[in-house]
Amino acid sequence: MNLRLGLSALAVVGAAVAVYFWTPIESTTQDLPLPAVQQASPEAEPTKLTVDYVAPPVLREPDAAARSRLVRLPNGDYVPSLNGVIDAPAMRWPDDRPYAQVIGKERDGRGQEWYVHADGSKSTTTSVYRSDLGRYDATSQVANPTTPLPMEPNELEAAKRAGAGGTGATPPPKAGTGGAGASTSAGGSPIKG
Repeated sequence: MNLRLGLSALAVVGAAVAVYFWTPIESTTQDLPLPAVQQASPEAEPTKLTVDYVAPPVLREPDAAARSRLVRLPNGDYVPSLNGVIDAPAMRWPDDRPYAQVIGKERDGRGQEWYVHADGSKSTTTSVYRSDLGRYDATSQVANPTTPLPMEPNELEAAKRAGAGGTGATPPPKAGTGGAGASTSAGGSPIKG
């Protein structure tokens, strides 16, 4: 009788654990509200999006006081850190691709600033909360463009049903996360170069 009761309890606990781990968790990140878009009159020309890329000021050997507001690039230059970050770690670049110069800066839909590189890569500095430290910590992130890989027909159909669009393309990583084609360096981690 005790064995049956123990097995029943184990089955209930196992089902609860399975439900816990397979239930999607809603994001607690709140998106910033986007500005309202004014409707143009029918006779007005449609607005065209134009982006002017201007490379940030580059410093070769800044003094110690200035470095707290700068991020060190893989080529040894320094540029202003983004998103108000102080004491950003050096930007790490993947070893399998040549470093591409910063050609400009853009702001994403969440209001986060990103440097745009000549090869289409994007990099940023941001602060993320680290529960292991009990505080926010500066981090540098790099997202490199990658070629989408072909999908098997059954995977493509499943992706379409799931609402992924089935393109096989990987969206850019969210702030504070890694992801395919991304490298991250956090404060306190050793940086080479």
